[in-house]
Amino acid sequence: MFHTNRIVIFLAFAICISSLFHLTHGEHIFMVKGNVYCDICRVQLITKTAKFIQGAKVRLECKNRKSGAITFTADAETNKDGEYQIKVYGEHLQKDELCEMIPIFSPDPNCNEISRDPSVRKANQITLAELKGMSSNTRTVTSIGFLTKKVPPECDEILKKTSVTAFGLVP
Repeated sequence: MFHTNRIVIFLAFAICISSLFHLTHGEHIFMVKGNVYCDICRVQLITKTAKFIQGAKVRLECKNRKSGAITFTADAETNKDGEYQIKVYGEHLQKDELCEMIPIFSPDPNCNEISRDPSVRKANQITLAELKGMSSNTRTVTSIGFLTKKVPPECDEILKKTSVTAFGLVP
């Protein structure tokens, strides 16, 4: 009887340890966070005139670097503060895949143009892998801006104060 109890206790202990090992070494989970704003001055920076957009849609998309085939997608919609979150299960290694956040839709008819500037797309790339030096599984993405159709006159003054113009830095 005593021997049987020891075996049962040992088996229960082994199951608990193996479950704990699976939890700590199981599938990687990443939280991708970011926000979406209306770039009123069309400079692709958050300025005093920028406003965050509720109901904007964004997509996390990962592609195979060699073939260009889409390996993962997940969509999100912004909350009242213009913020979104996407939970990602599993790693998407940088050497194999390129992951980026893509603006899809803005509900603001006056601020729904998507920038085609390649530097903006590069800024929205993210790493979804365990890397040395990254202590958190939360990945915060560069803010995504939709552009207005027209630039209001007050932008010139605002941009001068920030040392930026529509053409770059103020000399």
